[in-house]
Amino acid sequence: MDLVTNPLVIQVTARILGEGVHNHFYNCNANLPGSQLQPLHRDAAHLWPDPVHPVTSIIVNIAPVTVDESKGAIELWPGTHRMLGGTRVSDAAEEERRAVEPPVRAATRKGDVLLRDPRLWHRGVPNPGAEVRHMIAMVHSKWFYQRDTAIPVTRDAMHAFDNDILATRVELVADDYDYLAAAAHARSG
Repeated sequence: MDLVTNPLVIQVTARILGEGVHNHFYNCNANLPGSQLQPLHRDAAHLWPDPVHPVTSIIVNIAPVTVDESKGAIELWPGTHRMLGGTRVSDAAEEERRAVEPPVRAATRKGDVLLRDPRLWHRGVPNPGAEVRHMIAMVHSKWFYQRDTAIPVTRDAMHAFDNDILATRVELVADDYDYLAAAAHARSG
């Protein structure tokens, strides 16, 4: 329960995003040994034409294991959340930005939380280690953004999302729900 409703994380995201903050995404990704470089991207484009508009969502990444460059720590590009553009980043834009401000790697210890703007350029990098690098992701958003999105959960997990400040719409699914098949179907449909 302290994972998805961590009071310190919620205190920060609620202060930034305001009343009505809600969680509309919960997932885990795995960077496998021998993985490839992910294309540079942002998770969401700007909602308005002003590149310095306030943050609408905050991605909450939680490290269930200690991660450094030897396990493929995520690459982040400081300041790019203030640059207009789509979700994919061209090679030319990457090189131009690298000359101004190169990327950094987010080394985290087990239990660390990384908060980031979804407009920030980032990518998964190769995991040269022998162990899988897991990262839990949630998205906390302002009251109006992605408000109707429900997170599929089994009966045993229903109350893990209960919180007086952070609202989460959940959809009850069968205990044998295939999250991977559902995600693949959502991407193709």
